[in-house]
Amino acid sequence: MKQLLAAALLIVVACVCGAGVDAEVVSLSSAGGLELKFDTTSANYSVYLDGQMWFGAAHPAAVHLANGWYVAGNNNNVDNVDNNNNNNNNNNNNNNNKLSLVSVSTGETGADDLGVYQRVAARWSAGSYPFETRFKVYKEWEGIVFEQVFLQDIADASTGHNYEVVSAFPAFSAFARSPMRFLSFQGNMAQPQSGPWGSPYTHDATGGSPLILYDKTLRSVVLSPLDNFMVHNQIVSNAFSSDSKSNELLAGLQGMVQHIPAGFTHSTLLYAGRGVTRTVKQWGEVLLRKYNKRPTPPFADVGIQYLGYYTDNGGFYWYNTEKGKNYERTMADVATYINDIGLPVQYYQLDSWWYYKGVNDGLKLWEPMPSVFPNGMEAVSGSFGFKPLILHNRYFSTNNDYEGQFTFINEGDFALPIDQKLFEYIMGKARQWGLHVYEQDWLITTYLNMRATQNNVTNANNWLLAMGNAARAQGLTIQYCMPLPIHLMASVQIQAVTHARASDDYKTTAGNHQWQVAYTSLFHWAVGLVPFKDDFWSSSGNQSGCAYSWGCYEPNPEMQTLVAALTSGPVSPSDGIGHLNSTRLMQTCRQDGLLLKADKPATPLESLWASQFATMSNTHLEQIWESETRIGEFAWHYLFSANLSSAYTVHSTEFADDTSNNQSFLAYDYYRQTVAYFDERHPLVLPKGLQDKATRVFPFTYHTIAPVLANGWTFLGERNKFITVSKQRVMEVNVVSAGKQDSSDNYLSVTVSGVPGELLELSFVGPTSSGTPRISVVKCAIESITATATVTCVSGNNVCTCVA
Repeated sequence: MKQLLAAALLIVVACVCGAGVDAEVVSLSSAGGLELKFDTTSANYSVYLDGQMWFGAAHPAAVHLANGWYVAGNNNNVDNVDNNNNNNNNNNNNNNNKLSLVSVSTGETGADDLGVYQRVAARWSAGSYPFETRFKVYKEWEGIVFEQVFLQDIADASTGHNYEVVSAFPAFSAFARSPMRFLSFQGNMAQPQSGPWGSPYTHDATGGSPLILYDKTLRSVVLSPLDNFMVHNQIVSNAFSSDSKSNELLAGLQGMVQHIPAGFTHSTLLYAGRGVTRTVKQWGEVLLRKYNKRPTPPFADVGIQYLGYYTDNGGFYWYNTEKGKNYERTMADVATYINDIGLPVQYYQLDSWWYYKGVNDGLKLWEPMPSVFPNGMEAVSGSFGFKPLILHNRYFSTNNDYEGQFTFINEGDFALPIDQKLFEYIMGKARQWGLHVYEQDWLITTYLNMRATQNNVTNANNWLLAMGNAARAQGLTIQYCMPLPIHLMASVQIQAVTHARASDDYKTTAGNHQWQVAYTSLFHWAVGLVPFKDDFWSSSGNQSGCAYSWGCYEPNPEMQTLVAALTSGPVSPSDGIGHLNSTRLMQTCRQDGLLLKADKPATPLESLWASQFATMSNTHLEQIWESETRIGEFAWHYLFSANLSSAYTVHSTEFADDTSNNQSFLAYDYYRQTVAYFDERHPLVLPKGLQDKATRVFPFTYHTIAPVLANGWTFLGERNKFITVSKQRVMEVNVVSAGKQDSSDNYLSVTVSGVPGELLELSFVGPTSSGTPRISVVKCAIESITATATVTCVSGNNVCTCVA
């Protein structure tokens, strides 16, 4: 809906800049306390939250042309203007040229995909080059969009470095508000980086966006691109000042961009909210709304929905076969073993070991090598019972077999595939083998090793769109692997991308903390993706015959399996034959392999941001995670803690609904199978415990936080499943309150679904006014015709019965 609602008042002010000119300040406000103050005489601006300035602008805008920087110079923020102290100095240092203000326009109101906004704009002159900056302040939510408009073609804007920018708007005084903390993401798999705002962090083409800043009250802002994700940079720099301490936070096109076509627009979003987790999620919802992408549902593809088996890096059979056997025979033996132990694996992932490699180990031909599968992929698929496949691909080599048939951009040893027909061809062929999910790995490698992905405003995005559009045309989905933060943000344009790796490659080494995915999972969840923690070994026994120099022993198989379940993403064991732990893995799924999921991936507990305000850093992020399932009006929460440097007290208000802050809960300790009151008078204390360096074991705890319902009953869920209450199992919870809690007219009924004949163990706690709560376990078999069963619990005698 990019439709102008009203241009009721459009004021264009010609620039009459200089000392002695009275400032006119325009104030534009969003719902919730976000305010933009704009000086019409200098186009300077400040951003306020709840009446306090968070950002000022020392240099309102800048653009880089072939002969250098053009910078709008102003050492004063709008606070100075408010006091009629507009000293409009041009602090153009480092041989920068002057970006001259030509005119400003205010008073315009409009609407687009994101809602109703007020707009102000500034027209600039970089010598003879016209440049425009615009603010859109949204009325119904706390957001400002900063637009850069390149009115004429720029042949060469580049600074030559991807850790710089070629345009800057907004350009904030970096440390206008203090103290603040930051959270951002960087590098391979978009790993978290955090600390006091002002401390060093990665801010270049590999990271620094989105940038989350928050104060002690958890008032938070997120700064990120709104479009052109693959060529956006957010950097902290003193490029416009001779003072090494005068850092500015600059957002714009990255420094290697050369050609910018006439009419090109680049947008940066500033989103404000309350609470870090909540604000990041709401920021992501804005991106998803703009591109009309729905968040990935739990049934989006087989890799997310069902238990699977992986041969990825870290897996037993990654570039490793049974002794004396090829891969075809080895994979057939794996499938036979899995069937024999009754593990309901519903798909198989085949990693990079099966296809042809070319120059620089890039892809030459995406077809199976005869040395690997002598009878072709069809034979292997048959040995899997023709179950769905997830197939890995990597960067394309310049000597790939598709050259001449499809369009590539070649550079050095790398070829960038920008032709949708290429992806449709290889995906269409692989569909005949059983392909359901296309795994695109080495995203970071393709992007950083080519200038073409970085010096052109559309090439990298066209690459991703070609892949995504082809997958959708073929009825497939995509998993991203080795993504940068920009890849994750760019996925909001591409419905076919359902999940992405949130961790480094799985290893069993002592120093490997790749299971710590909750902070990156917050990023994934916000942009509508399901996080994937990578494969893992489900058994603690020594798996002799593995090919890894660090050994063949997993010291934390229970935690690895639990973490996989808590991501709400793939659960993908990769043990060798004879070592899959069925009992452990069945805690993640139904009898048919359907994964039991919470409604969201586990993310850091909201109160953790405040409690870690003085200490949070990259060296130790406390691991206390929360997730939830909602059935009707009721919510069950899941609380995981591990590797804590000190004990942590959790209060029930953390989980109370907004409409009922005094709500009571029971905290169910999954491993002790005990239950305790959890309310204002009974907080939950999570114990300190760091990894044992000798055994490499991480201590951890896991609780279900279950609501005490209006009639006093509590449904704890399935006692032998990690996600004790899930939408994949629980269909309905019905509460009847007809009188006192001990009245026989009060009852609770829970309807569940499953595989006909599947035996469930469901836990309940009856009403009690004193003493220790007592758990009742009801065994209930799923009925064969409706594939459901109902348990009814009646007050008075506190008895629960199953009706199938």
